[in-house]
Amino acid sequence: MSNENQQILKDLIKLSGLSQKQFAAKHGIEYKKFNHWVTGYRNVSLPTLQLFAFDYEKSIVFEYKFVDL
Repeated sequence: MSNENQQILKDLIKLSGLSQKQFAAKHGIEYKKFNHWVTGYRNVSLPTLQLFAFDYEKSIVFEYKFVDL
């Protein structure tokens, strides 16, 4: 899930039209922590991503399917 969350974060940054530093500042997040999320060093939570998406009038929707083990 973390790779998906990392990609969602990158997509939200692109959607915003802001730099990573600007995006972090806009949302009141220390840039070092934010950069760890972007690079995958730390995981960003889905609720945090949902709050970011809400700021841009977007919603995050996941699709799933069952597969045989």
